[in-house]
Amino acid sequence: MFRSIDDANLAISKAIATYNTVRPHMSIDYMTPQEARECTGPLKKRWRSYREDAIQKARKDKESKELVTS
Repeated sequence: MFRSIDDANLAISKAIATYNTVRPHMSIDYMTPQEARECTGPLKKRWRSYREDAIQKARKDKESKELVTS
């Protein structure tokens, strides 16, 4: 429980700072987000995007439908 909004905001700021500067993330080669942001070039993607999978599937479905109707 927080005594004031200011105390809550301070706790949130500390949590965000820890997340971005202290805690390493497996999905970005055990770097912190701050370290990853400072890297040049693309990072190796170590996660699966179900959104991207769905977009690719929709594109393939659309292309196969176009081939059948042409």
